[in-house]
Amino acid sequence: MDMFNYANDIDMYREWANIVVNNRFQAKYSRPYYCGYIGRKTNKRYVLGHEQVLSRYPDHLVHHQPIEGVFSAALGNYGYLVRSPDLDEILQISHEVLEKLP
Repeated sequence: MDMFNYANDIDMYREWANIVVNNRFQAKYSRPYYCGYIGRKTNKRYVLGHEQVLSRYPDHLVHHQPIEGVFSAALGNYGYLVRSPDLDEILQISHEVLEKLP
């Protein structure tokens, strides 16, 4: 849901409430961004540390947080949401954030 919000610059939670209460979706959307999830595991060693990720991509990083419990097995122990109008830029950022040390 958050990725839909960031890709469209709208509040999908508000729109869900609009649908429940008013039976209509009111937001205008145009999908100006691609949004990607990057999950990292604590048992891996990455070229970029967490603080480096935060400082290197401030214009693209829209959310980040630890992933707890059962979800961490599939999603990683820490997740980053990045967005850009350019898909290749998202793919490049993902590659850099996930690059492991030898």
